[in-house]
Amino acid sequence: MLMDRGYLDEQELTDLTYGKVFIGNNGVLARMPDDPVDDDRLYLHHNGANFTLYQASKSDIRILINTIDGVTTAISNYPIKENQYGCLYVDHPSIQNNLTVRQAQDLFIQ
Repeated sequence: MLMDRGYLDEQELTDLTYGKVFIGNNGVLARMPDDPVDDDRLYLHHNGANFTLYQASKSDIRILINTIDGVTTAISNYPIKENQYGCLYVDHPSIQNNLTVRQAQDLFIQ
């Protein structure tokens, strides 16, 4: 399955200086539900289990995630941290940093 949406703009990527590499397809909480993704600043390329996702929220939290062969690289314009519950999150004042992985996922399931 091949899917594309949007495009990558090199200018958008220059401020992504904080990164984390991990094994598996664990998500990174990069925005809260009240901070929607800017549709004009969204890119998704998905081919089987490999994908590239870039998104910028309305409050300008930006993240680029690549997963290739089970290895995920995430880079953002804010530090990416892991809390005591194993939840990865972008360290921005608007993002909760005390959620479990399940709680973070449930924020976006309605």
